[in-house]
Amino acid sequence: IGMTEGNIRLYDAQDPVAKLYRPCVPQFLYDSSLLKNISMNRDNCRTPMQWSSDGHGGFIMNKYGDGSNKASMKGVSDPWLPVNDDSLSGINVESQEDEEHSMLMIYRNLLALRKSEPALFRGDL
Repeated sequence: IGMTEGNIRLYDAQDPVAKLYRPCVPQFLYDSSLLKNISMNRDNCRTPMQWSSDGHGGFIMNKYGDGSNKASMKGVSDPWLPVNDDSLSGINVESQEDEEHSMLMIYRNLLALRKSEPALFRGDL
């Protein structure tokens, strides 16, 4: 669907590699251009699939009738990593399903073509 990389702080990352760097790399240095080409946090490219344009990308957050989060239920339905902010700007499945030339529809059409043409799914490599 054309998702972009997220922007997850080094200290919020779940990635084991990022956890190794936490003690020795301050956040301001991680954010600077000096370390842009060094991959210290692989979680930026592992954000959850963006299903809709609601505030949580289609994931249910632990909200109850009174609008509060219950601490004892924390993590039950929250995604492992935060949803990327670009889900609000149309980069999500819901907004691309009816758009003929969206990334989602291009890939769906390519998969349908592959399934319909024997030359694309039969034979040996």
